[in-house]
Amino acid sequence: MRQASFLVGMKRNRESPLRTVVARNMRRLREERSLSQEALAEEAEIHRVNISKIERGQHSLSLDNLHWIAKALGVKAADLLDDEKASKPG
Repeated sequence: MRQASFLVGMKRNRESPLRTVVARNMRRLREERSLSQEALAEEAEIHRVNISKIERGQHSLSLDNLHWIAKALGVKAADLLDDEKASKPG
């Protein structure tokens, strides 16, 4: 498989700023609801280890998991992606 010439030699940091936004919003919303990571994991049907990694910005998540986490927190998926909410102190 050939790579496009503009991609040759390009390396990108796999950690995007959006991952940090989701992590901060997810933790803030979970804590506001007095939920443990385990309780959120159970409600969203996602392993607790993955919830922990997502909150630390160490794990990317699919759109499906973003949906299920948002639903478990009682918010819209867009709320987890909101950069302004992520920068507000808890």
